[in-house]
Amino acid sequence: MVDWSLWKHLVLQLCHRESFVKDSVIAIGALVKAVETTAAYRALPEDPGTLSLAKMHKQFALVKYGKAVHAMQLALASAKPREVLIACMLVFSFEILLNNRHLALSHVIAGHRLLCSWREKKSSGLDINRDGLVSPAPLDVDDELVEAFERLNLQVTTVFDARPVEVHQRIINEARNVVKLMPSTFDDMNQAKRYLNAVMRRCHHFLATSWPKSNAGALYRKLGALPAEIVVTTGNNIYSTSLTVDDSIREQAPGFMREIESWSRSFEPLFQESRSREKVGMQNHIVGTLLRLHAIATKIVVAGVLFTKETSYDVFLPEFKEMITLTNIIVESESLEAREQNSGLRGFMIDLGILAPIFLLCLRCRDGVLRRRGIEILSSWYDESFWAPKLIATICPFIMEVEEAGMVDGHIPESARAVITAVCEGATPDDGGPTAFLIQCVQRFGSSDGGPVWHEKVLHYYNIREATR
Repeated sequence: MVDWSLWKHLVLQLCHRESFVKDSVIAIGALVKAVETTAAYRALPEDPGTLSLAKMHKQFALVKYGKAVHAMQLALASAKPREVLIACMLVFSFEILLNNRHLALSHVIAGHRLLCSWREKKSSGLDINRDGLVSPAPLDVDDELVEAFERLNLQVTTVFDARPVEVHQRIINEARNVVKLMPSTFDDMNQAKRYLNAVMRRCHHFLATSWPKSNAGALYRKLGALPAEIVVTTGNNIYSTSLTVDDSIREQAPGFMREIESWSRSFEPLFQESRSREKVGMQNHIVGTLLRLHAIATKIVVAGVLFTKETSYDVFLPEFKEMITLTNIIVESESLEAREQNSGLRGFMIDLGILAPIFLLCLRCRDGVLRRRGIEILSSWYDESFWAPKLIATICPFIMEVEEAGMVDGHIPESARAVITAVCEGATPDDGGPTAFLIQCVQRFGSSDGGPVWHEKVLHYYNIREATR
């Protein structure tokens, strides 16, 4: 689901005042058209003119984008925080549509760093509830812009987050008082979403502080020939695996678990209300479903920071079953035609959708039926911002095959269980062919003497946006 409020109001207003905003919006619109036209070509490949049209749209988009970036460089030297944040948002949208995920991610991080610095200066003496949930000075930086970057910041932690521990600790502290002020019941879905984002913000950044202490990087074996410079390894996103558990992490984790539980209790009446028969399929029904899905996923990843054995995740089988049930509701609410029409919306999605939770399930749930349903969902879903379903729908079967080769009487023992240790994605071929990526996983206790066994493989996937290259 796309929240259009930022685009319909603030971005359109700034189009009249800043030329770089107008040129960026035109460039993004042309690139969306290129992506949608490429999708049409994939559906009817016998029409070569469709692909030519897509390339024309893309070329126009690149020209406009170049003009916009030049105007940004001139304007931002003396710009206020609002304009700088909007510029970061526009670059994020364009680069995401080009499949330059790590470049897009760097602009989100830069924007969020600016936001944190500005908020720290503005927050002194202001109402703590307003300060923590939205903007401390909405006349300077709009509430919706602050919320947008906090939601994008959550996505960073799920993909690749190399920020220092000090940054993560500061972000944890920013939202502490907000969580303390959480009401016993929520008034509406918007309020529930804001508080869940605050809880998830604290939890995700707590996990980031654990990576250096958990020795997660020791599970990674240096790769040989790399298809690209950036290697995402265990120890730089919330799906990392602990090799050891530090005492300080063991002491802190229960507090974050209680925050998730507190949010869930406050949300339960609103969630049950959204389940009523007359509301099935309505927006509140879908939003409530998605919020509960993310709360469950957050509960599992926070608990997992204390796990050094993969069999520990088996206790969450009921939660994994509910995650599939919730995801099925969302999937069934969108027709296949609607999903195909969403191909160009990736650059506008600032919220986590279903892909991150289902990726978690496919990695940590060893129930074959649930896992295969998760992979099936990934294979048929559309891109969500940084998340490319075709990529992770290729990763997950590889992990499953490695593990199921060691099954004993239908059960995957600890010695056969594997965790991802590295993913290195190559460049997209100029001919629009499949993108290669190298994946590494390790069975920590897989050898005959109980030591680690690594597996590496080059895999390929197609992305709908790549045909315009």
